[in-house]
Amino acid sequence: MSIELETIAESGKAPRTRIKDVKSAHSIYMAMRQADDASSLDRVKIQSMLDGEPPYSPNQLKALGQGYRANLNFGEASAALETALSAYSDLVNSVDKLVSVKTSFGDPSQRLEWENIISEEFHRTVLARVFVSWIFIKPYYTYNVVSIYEFLEKRFGPQSRQAASAIFLVTRALASGTRLYVPYRDWETDRKSTR
Repeated sequence: MSIELETIAESGKAPRTRIKDVKSAHSIYMAMRQADDASSLDRVKIQSMLDGEPPYSPNQLKALGQGYRANLNFGEASAALETALSAYSDLVNSVDKLVSVKTSFGDPSQRLEWENIISEEFHRTVLARVFVSWIFIKPYYTYNVVSIYEFLEKRFGPQSRQAASAIFLVTRALASGTRLYVPYRDWETDRKSTR
């Protein structure tokens, strides 16, 4: 597979864009799509095994005069997947916290409490990311989208995308304001107490 991209000129000047034109972009897309054909067929076969479909095509067996053969899916693929994933489940569920955070922040009598809070929040954040990824990766592939906003638009319409975007902007503005205000307030309190 050869992909033609613009490269740095002999003079050392970087190209304005790596892709010359629409035709080049289309040829890159087609090359990548053709390179994925075999993998795509493998993914379909594996997904059909996980979905419980029979291992052989019933029509093909009949055409070969072997329609009498047992053609059952006993769920070995699902069992193998569950066995493979069990190590990850054990990793997450076998410990109270993924990390133990130590801090020198604050009063020594409160440090243990702060360390536990930070460790628990980090643990929850990692678990939440895994959980959210697990839930959303399949719909992202199904709807052929790369962001939650595209997913909302394709699934529920443009109004849901706009509403979610507006909510995100408002909450990010509030969060940014809080991140700026709280340290300033603490700094101001410390400054006044040292006078």
